[in-house]
Amino acid sequence: SFIRIKKTFNLFIKNSLRSFGLELKKISKDYHEINKVKNISKPKEKIEIIKKLLKKYPDNPKIFLELLICLINLGDPSQFEVMMEYGEIRKKWLKDTGFDQLDIEFVHPDLVVGAFGSYYAIETLIRANELGLRKKRKLFLLMPKNAKFRNLTLSEYFKKYINFVNAEDLSRELYSLESFLTVPAGYCIPLKNECLHFDFVANRSEQEVQKRKLNYSTFNLKEEHYEKGVNFLKTCGLPKDSWYVTIHVREPGYRSETVKNSTQGFRNSNPLNYIKAIKRIINSGGWVFRMGDPSMTPLPKIKGLIDYAHSSLKSETMDVFLAATSKFCLGTSSGYFRLPRFFGVPVILSNLTSSLPYYSLKKNDLYLPRLIKKISNNENIKLEQTMSTPTSLYGDKPNTHQFAGLYWVE
Repeated sequence: SFIRIKKTFNLFIKNSLRSFGLELKKISKDYHEINKVKNISKPKEKIEIIKKLLKKYPDNPKIFLELLICLINLGDPSQFEVMMEYGEIRKKWLKDTGFDQLDIEFVHPDLVVGAFGSYYAIETLIRANELGLRKKRKLFLLMPKNAKFRNLTLSEYFKKYINFVNAEDLSRELYSLESFLTVPAGYCIPLKNECLHFDFVANRSEQEVQKRKLNYSTFNLKEEHYEKGVNFLKTCGLPKDSWYVTIHVREPGYRSETVKNSTQGFRNSNPLNYIKAIKRIINSGGWVFRMGDPSMTPLPKIKGLIDYAHSSLKSETMDVFLAATSKFCLGTSSGYFRLPRFFGVPVILSNLTSSLPYYSLKKNDLYLPRLIKKISNNENIKLEQTMSTPTSLYGDKPNTHQFAGLYWVE
């Protein structure tokens, strides 16, 4: 709990630093200059300033991380090389400062208070730790004042692996430790001998699971959540022992996104295109729960279909229960499809343009991407090109030079 952890955390950190003779003040001189870069909004301008800082501070991993974030935002394929560089610089920096001797790491609070899918980055880090792909350290997350978990029920499952700490209970000096030791899991995860995109780390974890023939899922549904879920299913009218599927089709509408202002068209789909799939599941004896939020297009009334997104019974706990107990999830490029995977439930991932999430899938998952065509002759490009850079990064910046001449078909 917050109360128990906050009493011991400051003492734990201070003793750890003291035992290794470490002082934060000695390594924080250049960070004021580096932090100014974060306020620059134009990526290309930001990159030029970062390059100058790299010459000035060539051994500082924070600068490499800022460069990496810029390249990711630009859809630049060189991001993967910079990830590897960042990993090497970070590893050396930790060793030179002595911080590699500390048995602690941090994860950023944005991953539990922001987008729903961001939980996946932490789960990927946890899997890599548990499977021995990286040195396992105690994980801490500093919760800002008044911050709320994106899904409180789901956050409970992470408390087995992460110590959640109230940031207000830390001294300024100890709070700054977070910035030094945070794993940038939302971008990449340093492993023992390399640093990779988090989807590639998920792939390495799955390879390890298959190689060792493990029956591995990160979480198991809690008994109290299961009991609530069973009562929920009765309320929905499902007979005992019914099986069901969750479907989540991303649309504009969430967080004031509209068709006109959306930059996420490559992730959005028309839910009415999934009616045939819904009917196929129902005709096979299953039920269908359409997941999401009330901003979504209402679906037609079909016996066996429950438009849960518009239901008064919708709750954070049921979001988790349905994901964890469904036969499979039919999803699109949005956060919800990540959730069933935490509990070992298979996924059909559909309508993607960028192929990076493909690498996060498990052995029993299926991948149904969008078609990518050439404008010149309307022919499909080859699968090899779809799965290779730069096309594998095809997304919300379709007019940049690396995607010139291409378009996607939902």
